Amino acid sequence: MATGLSLPVSVNDLGRAVISSGTDQLTKLLLIALQPCSSANPFQQLGLTERVIFSVNSPNIRAQLNREVSNIFATFQRDGRARLRNVSFEKDSTTQELKMFITWQDLETTRDRDLVLVLNENGNVRPRVAESLR
Repeated sequence: MATGLSLPVSVNDLGRAVISSGTDQLTKLLLIALQPCSSANPFQQLGLTERVIFSVNSPNIRAQLNREVSNIFATFQRDGRARLRNVSFEKDSTTQELKMFITWQDLETTRDRDLVLVLNENGNVRPRVAESLR
């Protein structure tokens, strides 16, 4: 079970750090792992590449995003936490935002869950958690 500091970090009435666990904690960890991040450390590549988020929406960019999401989920799968099921894309014609739909499985509950990342031209990534009906 994914257990760790509650996100955002907070303290309880006794002044101790609040510990969180379960699927909600795992979802928060996944959302953090999927946020764009630049790092000067070449051995610590975190999150999605910012260059990809600012790029033109093309099949090559979608393939690279798919690879990056697969690499992030490979770490969670090695740890026995989550498995990537599917990644798909849709462009919103009114806002010109690219939506990335991620279906993943919580390996402890074997339940499928959905995430939606909205990528816009400003490089912002807005996550949405969509509850799967499976």
